Amino acid sequence: MLSLKFIRENVDLIKENNKNRLVNADVDKLLELDSKRLNNLKEVESLRFTRNSKSKTKPTPEIINEMKEIGEKVKVYEEEIRNLDIEIRELLLNIPNLTHKDVVVSDDESNNPILED
Repeated sequence: MLSLKFIRENVDLIKENNKNRLVNADVDKLLELDSKRLNNLKEVESLRFTRNSKSKTKPTPEIINEMKEIGEKVKVYEEEIRNLDIEIRELLLNIPNLTHKDVVVSDDESNNPILED
């Protein structure tokens, strides 16, 4: 399975490889979900940083309520991240490995040359 980082850095190569292998994998949707996931991770880290810095101060009722709200937001983001991870994994499983540069490309399987031993 190809890594998300490799796919992000080589989108055109991946799309061309999918086309050559006659695979209809949705690379754009994968990248969109990955972007959402990364944004959610950043948001969770930001909320955790805020919660940790507030926890070092003297607790007031306002701060306690704010910490509860932050905790709830973190739970929501983490659940969304888990769901995105599942969707991303399913899409990654549909993307084939890269073919070797010497592989002959044809328009469908019936036109593939038969190589004899």
